[in-house]
Parts: sequence; structure tokens; C-alpha cells
Amino acid sequence: MKSPVWVFVAMFAALACGMPSKGILQRESARSIGDVLPDSVAITDVRRSETFIRWTATSAKGRYICTSDHSVGRVRCVKRDSTAAGVARS
Repeated sequence: MKSPVWVFVAMFAALACGMPSKGILQRESARSIGDVLPDSVAITDVRRSETFIRWTATSAKGRYICTSDHSVGRVRCVKRDSTAAGVARS
């Protein structure tokens, strides 16, 4: 009989294998935003549900809310702020 710790570890490993990496989210966010390099996109606030992933992508072009299905096949990013930090320029 498996101990509860091993069951937990196995469940965590199975879930982690199906989650896209930060690099994939950066690449797909940059593609959706346009004219930015993946390395220049900061990914924060990643939230996963049973059917989709939602995250914040911040670049020199602004702050975006991005969503995708779990396969990160179709990414949609919507601009929220016009500056990278969300602060108005003077």
C-alpha cells in the first residue's frame, strides 16, 4: 500500500508535467502582443483553472491580461495599462 506522501508526490508530478513553463508563456505572450522579444516580457499572477490559464504579461508596451487553454494553443492578450509599470509617464 502506498503512503499518503507518495500519493501526493505523484499527483503533484502529474499536474506539474501538464503546466506550461514560464518560457512558453513569455514566448506566446510576446507573439500575441507583437513587436516584443520573449525575454523582455515579465510573467506574473499565473492562475490555472480546469479549462484555462490566465496571467499578467508586462512589457515595454504595457501591461496585458492574457488567457489560453491548458495547451497554450491560442493565446489572447488584452492591454490593461499603457506603461510597463502601469504608471503614467510625465
